[in-house]
Amino acid sequence: MGNIYGMLGFLVAFAGILASTFVYSRGYWLFFAVALPPGLVSVFMSFRVQMTGMPVMVGLFNGFGGLASALLGLALYYDQHEKMLQEANDLSSNKEVLRSIFYLFGIVVGVVTFIGSIVACLKLAGKISTKPMIPPGRVVWLPCLLGGIVATGVIAAMGGFDATSGSGGLICLYVMTGLSAVYGYLFTMAIGGADMPVVISVLNSGSGWAGVFAGFMLDNELMIIGGAFVGASGIILSFVMAEAMNRSLVSVLAGGFGDTGGSAKKDPNAPVDDREPTIFTKDDTVKTLMDAKSVIIVPGYGMAVSRAQHSVCELTKLLRSFGKQVRFGIHPVAGRLPGHMNVLLAEASIPYDIVLANPIPPGRFLHSLLLSNRPLVFSDFSVILTSMPAYRNASIHSRIF
Repeated sequence: MGNIYGMLGFLVAFAGILASTFVYSRGYWLFFAVALPPGLVSVFMSFRVQMTGMPVMVGLFNGFGGLASALLGLALYYDQHEKMLQEANDLSSNKEVLRSIFYLFGIVVGVVTFIGSIVACLKLAGKISTKPMIPPGRVVWLPCLLGGIVATGVIAAMGGFDATSGSGGLICLYVMTGLSAVYGYLFTMAIGGADMPVVISVLNSGSGWAGVFAGFMLDNELMIIGGAFVGASGIILSFVMAEAMNRSLVSVLAGGFGDTGGSAKKDPNAPVDDREPTIFTKDDTVKTLMDAKSVIIVPGYGMAVSRAQHSVCELTKLLRSFGKQVRFGIHPVAGRLPGHMNVLLAEASIPYDIVLANPIPPGRFLHSLLLSNRPLVFSDFSVILTSMPAYRNASIHSRIF
């Protein structure tokens, strides 16, 4: 319903723009010439994308939102109205200094969000290596890169909104934009593919803050409020996702973890499961499930890729017909996107009341736990399901991978 309300809101906004007295007759054809082609492309892509490709689609949306804010900031530098407005006020006044900061931040955050989102999408789609790539000497070049962005931004701001000035402000503006693109690329490449869902969420927040800066540039309160909602919710979601992965957000964004063999933090007080894994045949699995009274299924990315949610639904119906208590435990980042598993299970008509985030009450005994995930993740039974402590600490008779 949230998406439907969002679409209705945009339709009302578009209608309001077209009905505005500030849109001249020549603005109508320009509006449709600019808005229709990307709108048709987005609709076409949305119909073709698979559910497993939804994180990539979300990342692309984030990236182009950041690009729009960056292009707006660059366009204002050429806007003669902005130049006259700045000349009417004192360039060194607090108001104009803040305006310069806002439009420069909008460009930097927008470019970093766009380039970072493109790299993250390529990693999620498997088009480029998912391993972290950190050029040597990061402690040297990273401060220099950030310092270059700040220095060129200050010079561009001192020149004011004047693309024809001889202060070199325009050149510095484009240098700042290029350095921001380099930082966005290196920032995302330094993070492994396993952490890309969190990075996508962080970049989603970045697109929101870029929208806030764009709202300040245009004196548009609605853009400021909407961007702040997106930015704040993106940060909160990033913290939730990092916590669900038993990681800190700082360690994720620092890079160099991902696929390099690092491990999640362990709870020193957690019980150690020293049992040896046993290879189950299909008959063994059936017997274990038929002997069980309570079964929890933990779906993951494998179910999404194989589109096995309908088969899982049939299994659920069969077990419930034999009087078994069947529930689903949903990890917050299962399927690389929060809510991904819930959507797939709802698509297969699995009852919503048995799809839970924490289906094991404290102290309850559970006979069987089905984990549809990569066996490699659970090869170390001492840290089994470290990010789902309810399962780790529960009295579970058997775990089936």
